[in-house]
Amino acid sequence: MVCSSFIYFNQIRGTEKCQNILQFSVTALRRFCPISTRRDISDKIRLRFPRVRDLIDAGLLTEREFTTLEKLQDLAPGIRWMAPLHWAQQLVSAEVESGRAPSGYLFTFVNELKQYRTSFRKLFCHDWVCVPLVYSQVASLATYSFFLFCLFGRQHIDAENGFDTVFPIFTVVQFLFYVGWFKVGQDLLRPFGLDDDDIELSYILDRNVVISFGIVNCLQTDSPPTFEEDFYWRHLQDGCMTSSTLKFGRIDLSRSAHNHPPKLHTYIKIRTNEKARIPKRPTETRRQRRFAGPYQLPVPCG
Repeated sequence: MVCSSFIYFNQIRGTEKCQNILQFSVTALRRFCPISTRRDISDKIRLRFPRVRDLIDAGLLTEREFTTLEKLQDLAPGIRWMAPLHWAQQLVSAEVESGRAPSGYLFTFVNELKQYRTSFRKLFCHDWVCVPLVYSQVASLATYSFFLFCLFGRQHIDAENGFDTVFPIFTVVQFLFYVGWFKVGQDLLRPFGLDDDDIELSYILDRNVVISFGIVNCLQTDSPPTFEEDFYWRHLQDGCMTSSTLKFGRIDLSRSAHNHPPKLHTYIKIRTNEKARIPKRPTETRRQRRFAGPYQLPVPCG
């Protein structure tokens, strides 16, 4: 999404200020969609932003945007999270209609925007369709009941010899595997929870915000460095020579360095003393006599 967006932004004609405003506006509108989606499916994001108004204090939403989104939520609940994507599409379409951007890049941008929205809709569907509570209760009851019966059923008491000191090693291993798999299944039921092994959506959110605005503020404004003659422009070198290479020597990890040349599928090895016994290739005159015509048949005798 980010790559396609800024490929499109580079094709916009106009002043540098207009380009920066459009880039910043589209990026700012895109940031609300992941935040709104993850607030509804992740406990960490919900505790971090209990209310939508808290996004204003974090600098992720303006007061005007908040008012408009709240009106949309009152009119049609469930479309608030995708409304900023629609606004971003309207901004890009307006640039194309005004002639400041080529229409070919609009198709790519809209397709990427559609995939971006579809990915968050899949997160909603993953959160809506949960494993039934009865299944988890039955699995928990069956697992612990099985080992409760094993605790009494797999102890053999010999009254004649006294106390039995045999250690049930296979039952212990079975308990570790079954209960371990059961605990893993319980963690997978809620991948966006508060446990340490859950997906760090809070970190992913911060990273995406920093990188997206870093691309707008840094990569799109700074001009690329001009050409300058370097070492390889003046010399022909077969490898990168650094101070470490000169100190420790060159480390060549190619196949030839380890005497492992690539093997051929089929090959013939000819000894030196057998080269003289190989018959020579027939000349052009002998081949012409042997194949006088393409469809010549032998003449029958008698």
